[in-house]
Amino acid sequence: MYGYTPVEVLSALYGVALCFFGSYYVVAIAAIEAFRMSGGEKIHMYATDMVEEWKVFDTKNKEDDIEDADGNGTADVLELDQRQVIERKFKLVIHNVNPDKVTL
Repeated sequence: MYGYTPVEVLSALYGVALCFFGSYYVVAIAAIEAFRMSGGEKIHMYATDMVEEWKVFDTKNKEDDIEDADGNGTADVLELDQRQVIERKFKLVIHNVNPDKVTL
């Protein structure tokens, strides 16, 4: 949602939100500026990377949920017990997520 909203609208919402802080107005501005100066942009970059990796995993997971490798008309995931499903999904994460983006 943040990526699709115009900057002017976000700035206006930011200003309106600060108006409702009352006596905490100065403290709110100081806290937000401290967050920005101590790595707010990096957090935004990392969050964007995590969203991209989630989208990749979500697509692969949906494909895996409907996969029918044995051709019997039932998805393979539905034929497995809980432990096997967990192992299968864990392998799916390992093979499809970029470790450089999701680890420090």
